Amino acid sequence: MSGERAQTKLVDRAELLRRRDEARRAGRRVVQCHGCFDIVHPGHIRHLKFAKSQGDILLVSVTGDEEIKKGTGRPLIPQELRAENLAELDCVDWVYVEPRATAQELLDAVRPDVYIKGREYEHNDDPRFRAERETVERRGGRVVFSSGDVVFSSSALIEAMEHSIDPFHHRLSRLLNEPGLQPARLEALLASMRGRRVVIVGEVIRDTYV
Repeated sequence: MSGERAQTKLVDRAELLRRRDEARRAGRRVVQCHGCFDIVHPGHIRHLKFAKSQGDILLVSVTGDEEIKKGTGRPLIPQELRAENLAELDCVDWVYVEPRATAQELLDAVRPDVYIKGREYEHNDDPRFRAERETVERRGGRVVFSSGDVVFSSSALIEAMEHSIDPFHHRLSRLLNEPGLQPARLEALLASMRGRRVVIVGEVIRDTYV
């Protein structure tokens, strides 16, 4: 897909509601998915393709950076790039960054014909999802659960990547924590060499004499 076409899928609030009204007048069914989508994995792709099969237009609302409370360093990918990633998918028609903690208010405004959630929510009593479901049904829509036949977790994938960091970098980090090799001391040492011709001989090892 061309970048220009993908950009047309990224909408602000006013444009989203304008397109929704236009779709309603044309009798086109709007399906909505909502989530973080920090790392788009095979489970997400299956979920989104299933969602698109339930209607004519697929809207994906993305949780904004400020409302993601999954731990330090999350989201891994900022909201603008997460939205652009989704816009590149053929099955996605509109992408909107939702600044609120849940999709409830947006669901009330957009009034999707179908709201898709993962199978794990089918028997979930989370009050946030319960409020979303009540909103969708009150506005005449229905909630449908995707199959969940391919299960991945962005959080689990990110944690796995953190634990599989290059062993060299892991050893280097440990080495820099030793008393004689603090970063400030190394920086001072390198600064003292400025203007001198330095020859480094030997392998990348550090000898310790006892």
